[in-house]
Amino acid sequence: MVDVEASEALARCRELTTRGANHLHEAARQLPDAHRYTFFLAAYAAMRALDDLIDREFLDQAADVRAARRDHVLERLQRWEEQVRLAAAGAYLPGEDDFEALVFTALNRHLGHSDLGAEPFLRLSRSLRRDIEERGLRDWDEWYDYCEGAAVAPGAVFLYLLTARDDGGRLETPSGLSVMDEARELARFCYLTHIVRDLSEDARGNPQLLTIPGEILEQAGFDRERFRRAASDPHADSDPAVQQVAARLLQRAAVHAHRAEARMPALSEYLGEANRAVLERLFHLYRDAFVAVERQWQS
Repeated sequence: MVDVEASEALARCRELTTRGANHLHEAARQLPDAHRYTFFLAAYAAMRALDDLIDREFLDQAADVRAARRDHVLERLQRWEEQVRLAAAGAYLPGEDDFEALVFTALNRHLGHSDLGAEPFLRLSRSLRRDIEERGLRDWDEWYDYCEGAAVAPGAVFLYLLTARDDGGRLETPSGLSVMDEARELARFCYLTHIVRDLSEDARGNPQLLTIPGEILEQAGFDRERFRRAASDPHADSDPAVQQVAARLLQRAAVHAHRAEARMPALSEYLGEANRAVLERLFHLYRDAFVAVERQWQS
């Protein structure tokens, strides 16, 4: 007999997770364990739903609309956090005013039977709270702090699913492994690649979408608004000052790519052959994307 609720929940997770180009999902499809893949769909959909709420229903709006909606969006963020904590305890039950109840029904089935916990999700919400408050990133320290939630947290969930041991139907982190620490360099590399790839597109929207340290912009002679106008120009990739910003971001990305690759051999003891291939696939996808973006901005 088909569990209709479970089928609907999984369909909603898949809809959110596969929206747009997504290298993380492309790599996750290669997970050899179907249970871990559906765990990924539920976890990533919960994160994506919150990100979409803030980007599409808040940051995309006019300033007066954002001011009127800010408290409501912060309330939705708080409710999302509460649901995450319940799902981590395996205690989530859908309610009328819940945030994406179908997604959390799926997340409850998986997160509640693992030791992953709520922390990666709560790190994401701390970073996205900054977006709701529309606080820019002044320097690299603030960028790295924001990146912990925006990129390292989803990367840690992915790495958890590659490395966790199955203990009678419950997933457990291998002794001595910190998935946040091991995911950090690869996540930073991937995020910086995304930022430069989407530079012109993001510049056409809310300045908050330009997750670039202010110090980088200042070194190129920009404030955030002037950079937004310059980067949104159709010929931005031939503007020397915009190219300078892109080059600095790509240089930093290359550093993190090198560090991520250097850490991979140490992860081998936690990965079987199939899961090691999945992780390598993800790295290669982003390395190819990095090369393409680098060529674009050097042309």
